[in-house]
Amino acid sequence: MSDTTNRRPHPLRRARPSRRWRDQRGVALVMTMIIVAVMFTYAISFSYNARINFTIAKNVEEQVIAYFNARSAIQITRLVVGSEKLFMKKFGIFLKAMKPPPKIELWRFAPLVVNFFNSKRLSLNGIRFADLKNVDGLGASRSGSFGLEKHELEDGKTNVNRLGLTTKGIRENTYRALRRRFLTKKKELFNDDETKIDALILAMIDWIDPDDNKIGLKTQLDSTIPNQKIEFILSAGYGEDSSYSDQGYKSKDAPFDTLDELRLVDGMTDEIFDAFKNQLTVYQTTNINVNEADRDTMKSLICDYLTTSQDVICPPEQIGVQLVEPPPIDKALTHFDNCRRLKRMFFTPMYSNVKYFRPTFNLLPSDVGVPFHIHGDIEKILTTDSRVLRIVAKGTARKTKYTIEAIMDLKTVKWVYWREGLGN
Repeated sequence: MSDTTNRRPHPLRRARPSRRWRDQRGVALVMTMIIVAVMFTYAISFSYNARINFTIAKNVEEQVIAYFNARSAIQITRLVVGSEKLFMKKFGIFLKAMKPPPKIELWRFAPLVVNFFNSKRLSLNGIRFADLKNVDGLGASRSGSFGLEKHELEDGKTNVNRLGLTTKGIRENTYRALRRRFLTKKKELFNDDETKIDALILAMIDWIDPDDNKIGLKTQLDSTIPNQKIEFILSAGYGEDSSYSDQGYKSKDAPFDTLDELRLVDGMTDEIFDAFKNQLTVYQTTNINVNEADRDTMKSLICDYLTTSQDVICPPEQIGVQLVEPPPIDKALTHFDNCRRLKRMFFTPMYSNVKYFRPTFNLLPSDVGVPFHIHGDIEKILTTDSRVLRIVAKGTARKTKYTIEAIMDLKTVKWVYWREGLGN
């Protein structure tokens, strides 16, 4: 019988670990798993934050590029406007020798020049005159662009600050122009009630004039009655600030500084403001620029200064109503607008002097049907000089857009208004 106590272990048989060793190995495995889990969490967090920071940095980069692209359009426009004095110094003597001398305004060429610096191509009315795509130093980057979205004079709009002027019938003329403009939306925005239109315009006057007395009309106006005289009186009762007692502010008793200030006037709703904001201005314009005034402004002026056939040419009962047969004033203005549009295609104004305005209406086609006799006093409130320019410039960088809206005094080439921001 063999002695089992002296038996040697088989060389390939693994020794059974002790219980203590087994416990230590389990703890190490758990700690390893915890460390791996923590490191994995940190790695995921680092990767996520890195992607976020990269995206933020990329967006900031695009915002900076888009901003300076928009600034490029603004500064190029300013350069064009500021070059007018030099241009007239060099070529003014030749222009004055022409009969009649043409009126050259360089601000009209700003979109053409801005587009040239953006695209390296010079085109006029679809005809390409130059292509400098291989020239360095011109053009926006491949990922961005710049241009002018809006480029228009404030001089052709109705200046609501003129309601504060009491000399030479300026307040009355401005009141009549605003009233005729608001009448075009009488049904949609004023519940077909003309008294609401008058109340709004009177509230504008109270906002501007320096006193605390409410102003009113001596006789209620009616659009169906032609040639009504506008007379203002001081209304009895509470002062003008009573209308704003619930709003927490008072009337300004000073001219409007910005167009958005109109929202504060009693009776001005967001719908009314949005409908007419592009037809009104508060900036330092003198007379209305006949080359740039919109159709409604021209209609109001012509109808107010007709000496004959006013009821036929501008039938008051038809204001704001869709007609089957347009009145003579609308037919005349269609021809007038077509002429202005043709002149603008070649970057020139229709009139170089207001004295040429009235004779235009003696040359109307026969389809208008009625001769126009316009009083000579209309020339006192018209001008062909450009004073205030509104610019909306947009710069892009990939999908990022930056917009700058600015208003320039063309005489001093200085900004009187500036607003900027991302998006539209």
